[in-house]
Amino acid sequence: MKKFLYVLAILFLVYAVQHAWVNMYILFREFMSGYSFHIYNLFLMVIVAPIWEETLFRHIPITIGKLYFPRAFGEIIIGSSIIFGWIHGDVTNIIVQGFIGLTLCFVYIKLGLRYAILSHAIWNFTCFLN
Repeated sequence: MKKFLYVLAILFLVYAVQHAWVNMYILFREFMSGYSFHIYNLFLMVIVAPIWEETLFRHIPITIGKLYFPRAFGEIIIGSSIIFGWIHGDVTNIIVQGFIGLTLCFVYIKLGLRYAILSHAIWNFTCFLN
């Protein structure tokens, strides 16, 4: 019963964070509407997305996994990487972006959140340039 309550609390926190994110995105979009579309996309891809995605798909699951589900730590890493790939598009993206998510998990585990965000930002910036 205790683990069920933890999982329920985690799901509620993820929902609350997503809800707050949507509201922040709407406000940010209204603020940036007067600026160039490319600057807007660059800011979203290189600043906002890495911070948001690394927190949601690396920091929260891995931290909770270490504390409450240490036996399922590998499954949590793989699951968060698959979900990371899934939110980026179709089945092909699950494989490609999922592998990138797995790589970012290892960066997070070895070096911490800051370097995972930086790695993600650099990856997104190279994608933006292409």
